[in-house]
Amino acid sequence: MARILSFILLTLCVNAVQAQRFYKGLSLGVQATKAQYFDSVTKKPTTFQQGARIAFLGKINLEGKLSFAPEIAISSKGFKVANPVIGKKEQTITAYSVDVILMQEYAFTKQFYAKIGPSFTGIINGKQVDVSTSGTVTSKKLPMNFGEWSRFDAEINVALGINLPKNFLVELRAAKSLSNAWNGDDNKNVKHIIYGLSVGKYLR
Repeated sequence: MARILSFILLTLCVNAVQAQRFYKGLSLGVQATKAQYFDSVTKKPTTFQQGARIAFLGKINLEGKLSFAPEIAISSKGFKVANPVIGKKEQTITAYSVDVILMQEYAFTKQFYAKIGPSFTGIINGKQVDVSTSGTVTSKKLPMNFGEWSRFDAEINVALGINLPKNFLVELRAAKSLSNAWNGDDNKNVKHIIYGLSVGKYLR
């Protein structure tokens, strides 16, 4: 972790030195999220849940077609899984998070660009809804501790975007967890998968 943080700080310093101009902006979007869900024996089927996202954008032009494009986002994500454990018909997880996203942007043309980079996520709140095999529904605050769901996550992000007139932009985004969202010791492995569409504007 110390090496990762050192690398991030070094990258920020290098980008700041090389920066020609800093842009800031805002984007709003919707997203569909599910999970790659394995228990100790099999892969469990999951279905998409709707989510939303608001992001504060930054952009620092580097040399040539490269830019450093960090974001701070607030988003909702989750999934529904069938038969997660014996006695449960389905379970729905919803998580609300703050995401720090460190993206590198490459401009193919003045209009089209691509981004890639890691993000570091902190879950600030959430909800877990369980449906038993008898049909009983229970809802509770998402339990985040060393034996259940993790409060932190790391993801890899990619995006394809179009620059529009008057500094507007449209992006298609995808992300996948690099870390296990489950902290328990029962060999369960859960990784979020996210697809999104955002519309934003840079304020220059």
